[in-house]
Amino acid sequence: MPCRQARSSQRHRLSARPNPDRRQQPDRLLPQTPEGVAERHRARPIKPLKVINGDDHRALSGQAAHYGQTFAAITYLEKATTDFGGIALRYGGFYGAANDALIEPVRKRQFPVVGGGGGIFSWLHLDDGAAATVAALERSGPAIYNIVDDEPAPVRDWLPVLANALGAKPPRHVPAWMGRLFAGQAAVVMGTQARGASNAKAKRELGWTPRYPSWRLGFPMTYPAVAVADGHAPDRGTGATRARD
Repeated sequence: MPCRQARSSQRHRLSARPNPDRRQQPDRLLPQTPEGVAERHRARPIKPLKVINGDDHRALSGQAAHYGQTFAAITYLEKATTDFGGIALRYGGFYGAANDALIEPVRKRQFPVVGGGGGIFSWLHLDDGAAATVAALERSGPAIYNIVDDEPAPVRDWLPVLANALGAKPPRHVPAWMGRLFAGQAAVVMGTQARGASNAKAKRELGWTPRYPSWRLGFPMTYPAVAVADGHAPDRGTGATRARD
């Protein structure tokens, strides 16, 4: 994913600096871990690091019991980044590519509304994520920004709209116990208890405004071309969907 590539690229850039006399730089022996990176750069000040974080930190923060290690790792990296005067970006769920991970599960009705479908998701079009990243690169830290659209929404609201945009049948509804049986507790927690994020700070301080302010606009604008190309046709009338054989 873009966020992993950004982290990998940044770590490579930090660890591959010219080293004319390695005997004078014992920090080269430090491990490539968050602690090792932090220790290395205490001795060698650098331009503030910007860590790109693709997880919805706020969604995980209220569910630490289910995402303990993931949440702890994200929190650690964000703190390490801001302690160096850098910027951490918390992206929402990306969409906008023909190979988006949710396309096939939604088409095959393998992504149901679990329980009441009250888990709040924050979405982000890829183009808006790129624009926000460029804006953040021009700003000094320390700071943490949520890079998401303007409308956090529960699964029960956005999933039917996504299915329609993809030319798929409406999503199934399953009770929480069944979702837990087939997808695990973590999936049930995300689908029923996740919390969305606000982009107010990013818009105010970065001067950034998403081109796709809501998934309600973004899904129908993004996916119909994909659906038609793959032999599916979204229904523009009643909201129902159909697939061509």
